[in-house]
Parts: sequence; structure tokens; C-alpha cells
Amino acid sequence: ADLELEGGGVVVLSDVLTRAALRAYRRCLDHASVWYAAGMGNMTGKDDVIVGACMHEGLGPFPLTHQIGLELSECLPRSLGQHKLRDVRARRFHTAAPDSVMWDPRAEDGVWAAYLFASTPAAGGDGLRVMEERVPEDWSEQEAFGMNVGTGRGGGGKVVAYQENTLVLFEAKRFHAPVFRPASWEQGFENRRLDITWLYGDSHSRFARDISKQDQSTS
Repeated sequence: ADLELEGGGVVVLSDVLTRAALRAYRRCLDHASVWYAAGMGNMTGKDDVIVGACMHEGLGPFPLTHQIGLELSECLPRSLGQHKLRDVRARRFHTAAPDSVMWDPRAEDGVWAAYLFASTPAAGGDGLRVMEERVPEDWSEQEAFGMNVGTGRGGGGKVVAYQENTLVLFEAKRFHAPVFRPASWEQGFENRRLDITWLYGDSHSRFARDISKQDQSTS
């Protein structure tokens, strides 16, 4: 898996957590008060479609958040293990959303992304599309990781079908988007699609470049 990631591939791992660990983590999140409305791409203004949480705003106190992230980095020492855990982001999708929802591709502000399918769909059709296109190196931090940077991006890449307890690993700078069919999910908050992403590494070069541009503009 390390070699494939280093070669720019998309790695898919099945049954990545024990059933007990996955159930315990999901149960904690089901009863947690950490969720907030989180627009995504062209879903801005439709906050009932998705709710989110992140490590620095609610997920941090859960021991399994860090334990899973640490064990993933230990299992992949040449890729994830070379970087600190930057953030963890969880998203829950609304089962009452229209079936025509389309999500803009986006990139993540890190080096590696470990994207976990943590729920059980009632039917098929969901997944994650990881595109071949990557964020251009000369983009600023705001350009690279803004909410709508992927608007109008082309297709292609790899579509990973949604299956509970499956982990998708890829370069965080690759554009990606969920494939979401609300009809695939049963009603009720605990039955919503739950995706959790561990992000490793920092994009210091982009931050440094942005600061340099600001310094030049004020000098």
C-alpha cells in the first residue's frame, strides 16, 4: 500500500477496523453534540444536506479519533507515518436530500487523506470519486482549498463503491467528491451516511508562499 501511494495511486483497504472498534466509534458519534451545519461545494445554502465535525471542534476528545489515526500511520510508515496527523473530519449526509444532489470536487489541506466509509447503506450506488487532476502547485492556499475550487472540473479518475469499513487512501491534493444517492439510506440520524477523513501532513510551502506574497504587497 505504501508503494502504491507513493506512486500516486489510490489504495482501497477493506475491513480496516475491527467491527467492535467501528461500532464503538460510530455509537459515540451518534450521541455526540459535536455536529454543525457544513456546506460543501455547490451545496452552499443547503445546510440540511450535510452536517460535519472536525478534530479541533468536537472530535478531538474522543480517544478513538487519535487511536485510529495513530494506528493507520503505524501500518503505513513510509507514507502516513512520515507526517503528523493534521486533522480529522467527519461528515453525515441527509437522507431527505433530493436525489439529484451533485457535489463539487474539492481538495484537502494536507499531504495524505485516509477516507473511511463508516456506515452501512441500504442499497448500492454510493461511493467516492477520486480524480486524476491535482491542485496546481502555483495556487495559493485559498485557491487550493477553497470550497468551490473544483467547480467545473472534469470527470475521470477512480470511483470507489461505498462499503462499510472500507478505507480509501490518496494524495490530499487530488480533487475528489462523494457519490451520494439519498435513496440508498434509511431514515434517521443514526442511519445517515457517515464519512470520516484523517488528514496527514501540512502544506507549509503554500502557507509560506502566501505570506511572502502578502509581505511583497505591503512593502
